[in-house]
Amino acid sequence: MTRRTSPGSVIQGYVEYLNGLVNQTVSVCRLLAIETDGSPKRLITRYQNGRILPLRLRPRGWLHFHQLAQPVGPKVNVLSATYKYSYSLDPDNEDAWIFRYEYERTPTVENRPQSHLHVNALHRVHGEIDFDRVHFPTARLSLEHVLAALILEFGIQPRSQDAISRLRESYLGWVARRTDLKEDPTFP
Repeated sequence: MTRRTSPGSVIQGYVEYLNGLVNQTVSVCRLLAIETDGSPKRLITRYQNGRILPLRLRPRGWLHFHQLAQPVGPKVNVLSATYKYSYSLDPDNEDAWIFRYEYERTPTVENRPQSHLHVNALHRVHGEIDFDRVHFPTARLSLEHVLAALILEFGIQPRSQDAISRLRESYLGWVARRTDLKEDPTFP
């Protein structure tokens, strides 16, 4: 006999998984699933006192975390994701971000790659290209890739000695659950 799960419990289970992953690796925070428009879609982010807030990183910096997710049977489809790392003491400093990764399952802007990376280069090259507006195409990245990069490349203090191992294990689960292309499960 098949056990039925409600859309709310499917999303909540996914949010608890994300909370465990983030809290065991890079930040102490509480992500929530927020109703967006009366549909089963939920915005997953840090939400406190009526405000969307970034995740605090140590020794400094912020991870602005947003996912739009929708339950599909017993699974969750991530419709879009944005992870923006800013190196600042001020979480509201909009100019301090270093990179921003964006994923849209179905891109809403013509000629924009489904998965892409922005780099905040605060100057124009030859007066023509503003690098923070360029959509560098990438393969679809997992949250685990982004969190590992914060630890390995940007000096964010991991919350545990085995943070990279936990991220690697979680990444293998992400590969197994994917409904689109299967990739070679390589991880840093």
